Formats: sequence, C-alpha cells, structure tokens
Amino acid sequence: MDNATCLNVLCTYRLFNTTFEYQLYLDKLPAKYRTVLLKFRLSSHQLRIETGRYGNIRILQNERYCVICNSRDLEDDFHVECVHNIYSDLRKNI
Repeated sequence: MDNATCLNVLCTYRLFNTTFEYQLYLDKLPAKYRTVLLKFRLSSHQLRIETGRYGNIRILQNERYCVICNSRDLEDDFHVECVHNIYSDLRKNI
C-alpha cells in the first residue's frame, strides 16, 4: 500500500495489523513512545491529514499539504515519521 492510497482513517493501523487485537510488543516500549506510536496508529493526532477533515474549513484529502516545509507532500504520519527534515534529529535519537 503506497502513501497515495492510504488517505482514510486508521490506514496506518491496517498497514501493520491484520487483526484487531492487543499487540504484545507495546508492553516492551517505554510509556512515552507507546503513547506517540498509538496516536499515530489510531489517527489520533493533529496532523493535517486528520484535522483537514473537520471544522469550518475542510480541506480535500489530496490537498492537506505540510505547512511547515512547503514540499507539497501530504502532512500525514509517513511524512512526519520518515520524510520531514525538521524531525530528522528526533528520528536519530529513537
């Protein structure tokens, strides 16, 4: 599944899990990392891919671009976790 086809809710969850059940590896993560990971997996975050779907001004899914880097990439979990330069130091520390 590529980034372009992954625009609906819980896409990240479905990408890594084929069944809806507790994942044992979550017990091995420190609480702060587990919380962040779960927010991404459940689409419970403040990225534009989610916030653009509600409110007074709704944004089409394919136009929810990252407003920080102006790359015209969708501001989704993949962009933040793997692409966005502003988080490169954080990714190195994890």
